Amino acid sequence: MRLCLLLNRTEGGGAEVVGVRWAEGLAARGHDVLVLTYDDPEPAPVAGTTTIGYPAATRLRRMAGLSGWVRRAAREHDADAAIGVMTFANLVLLAGLSKTGIPVLLSEHNLTSNLRDEGRGGRAKDRLAQVLYRRADAVLACSHGVAACMNARYSVPTDRIWVVPNPAAGGGVRSVPAAVSSRLLFVGRFADQKRPSAFVDTVLTLRERGFPVTALAIGDGHLAADVEAQVRSTGAPVELAGWQRAWQALARTGDVLVLPSLQEGFGNVLVEAAECGLRVVAVSQALGVADAMIPGVTGVLASSGSPGHLADAVEQAWQLPGPDPELVRRWSQRFTAQTAAEVLERVVKAVQT
Repeated sequence: MRLCLLLNRTEGGGAEVVGVRWAEGLAARGHDVLVLTYDDPEPAPVAGTTTIGYPAATRLRRMAGLSGWVRRAAREHDADAAIGVMTFANLVLLAGLSKTGIPVLLSEHNLTSNLRDEGRGGRAKDRLAQVLYRRADAVLACSHGVAACMNARYSVPTDRIWVVPNPAAGGGVRSVPAAVSSRLLFVGRFADQKRPSAFVDTVLTLRERGFPVTALAIGDGHLAADVEAQVRSTGAPVELAGWQRAWQALARTGDVLVLPSLQEGFGNVLVEAAECGLRVVAVSQALGVADAMIPGVTGVLASSGSPGHLADAVEQAWQLPGPDPELVRRWSQRFTAQTAAEVLERVVKAVQT
């Protein structure tokens, strides 16, 4: 098949990584893949694909001509289908490829309720999505929580929604030790959604309960100064390590990873942690995280995001027996680039019939 993927850039956060792994996985299975980026005129090449960036020098020119550029590129590639990665790319594809006969597959990698918190631009994208998303040939969701959002918020029929698990697994699985350490990990952006301050409060809550916990926070973002000030003012034993892409190298045997987010489309780090042999804690209200862990096996779902309930969940995680590495290995195969590519193939074939 000849496929076209549109994303903002080939280097960046979670959704960008997913888009690149999708492209690599499809190329590895013999498909002719064209990767288009709209936010980087000179994108890093994606292995096995043709990678092209939109050359517009200014944001105004990019907004004005992007849909036409995408339409020309998809036609020249003779694409059998086009896949958008995240909301803006989805809307561009719907505008640019209408009436071309090229099937459009949208993908969302977060709960789109976040859009309403992103100012006027986010609210505008949300309103357009309410009108346009139902016209897509298929909508790809990274979890069942996101899939439900596509149906409830944007009226996409359930028979056009496909769950494509994020390719978050790295392939190597370590056994989980019977004993756990007294160190907690935070891995993620220092942003409102990730709630790093709640992580620090959880550490303090466990200390107040008499547990001699320490913590390592791996990440960066606009809240970094606030978190540093919180750690300094409270005396919380939290080491701030900055962002480390290969964060697993800093993890110790028996650490417990805590993801305090109240909203998550998936939570790649939960799969990555399970492969490292770490127990995890996440908040059940975050919805998408339930697809990225096995409650009671790889970790525990806290009943709410309060520091007290997160601390309760950490205590429960300490009591979990170490899951069988073979079980984790088989479960994590659901989250590989190859598995994602296989599902994407089935979706494209379905929309072509």
